[in-house]
Amino acid sequence: MSPELRIASASAGTPLALRASAPLRLDHGEDLYLVQRGWVDLFAVPLADGEPAGVRRHLLRLESGRLFAGFPSGDSVAVLAVGSLDSEALQVPRKRLPLLPATQ
Repeated sequence: MSPELRIASASAGTPLALRASAPLRLDHGEDLYLVQRGWVDLFAVPLADGEPAGVRRHLLRLESGRLFAGFPSGDSVAVLAVGSLDSEALQVPRKRLPLLPATQ
């Protein structure tokens, strides 16, 4: 991640603890999340009556310094973010990030 994006996101974001006991549903596309400490696993989980139900399927692990985004909502599956014991992410609304110049 570029230093400019890291600085911009830190000034525009809200710290968020991500715990296994309280997974974060990512079925909206309005925010970005910057892993500040620890790691975050993303899981796909089936939905029943709009709520997570059933076995989680591991998708990927994001280490500190990585950026991830919300996903569009679906009728049959959701994506959950579950952090390590000491994890923290910065929740940043996309509209608050500056547009960075393209590199050549």
